[in-house]
Amino acid sequence: MMLGGDTWGGVQQVHNRAGMLSSTLLPSDLSPDTPYLLAPCETHPVYNVTGADWMAAQNPDLKRAVMAAQDDNLGKPSVATFSAAFEARGIDMVKEPLFYDPGTTDFAPIVSSLLAADPDVFCLDTAYKPAVHALTKELQSQGYEGQLISCTCDGYSELVEKVGKDYMDGFIFQFPDFDDPMLEQQQVNFERPIEFFEEYQKRWPGEWTAVSWEYPAIMDLVEGFGRKGRQHRADGRA
Repeated sequence: MMLGGDTWGGVQQVHNRAGMLSSTLLPSDLSPDTPYLLAPCETHPVYNVTGADWMAAQNPDLKRAVMAAQDDNLGKPSVATFSAAFEARGIDMVKEPLFYDPGTTDFAPIVSSLLAADPDVFCLDTAYKPAVHALTKELQSQGYEGQLISCTCDGYSELVEKVGKDYMDGFIFQFPDFDDPMLEQQQVNFERPIEFFEEYQKRWPGEWTAVSWEYPAIMDLVEGFGRKGRQHRADGRA
């Protein structure tokens, strides 16, 4: 399981020459030149757009947004996705997105700088769990009471304990727990999601994250790919 990004350039030629099937969680390195690299989704697919769209539909008065993002190959494309989604719904970015080093631990100056623009939406972009928690705590500390939206909110129960249910009420993020009965509908291409989620919780309690489901989803893709290949060979097709 590769994570994509800058590491791919060093192995692409060997990978192609060997015809080695592999997969990735962050397919920022997918192109026609990588025919054996599979991914279950784009780096930042439509889920970020739908989150912003739903937010705007539910709260049409939200018109002023700011954004904080880590300065890396995950944060940058996420900024582009969220920015496009906000623009499509008439939400103005009232300050340029503020990029911070992924190793940042003190978010007070970042939050104060962005809050100076008087936003009614604070976007946490695709921040990693420690940053999401730290930013949310700092926003509460500095008295922000507007809308929060983030790509992920791993460990959200821990965050609720830190800032309280009232502050987390209405926090928008893109990845559900898989115990939602809505996921059992036929058009959802993930088999037995509730059963999978319950088993995951038994084996690794409290460890569910935004990408936990992607591992079995990738295995489904690879298994289906292999099935098709075997069928082609059985039929005498290349």
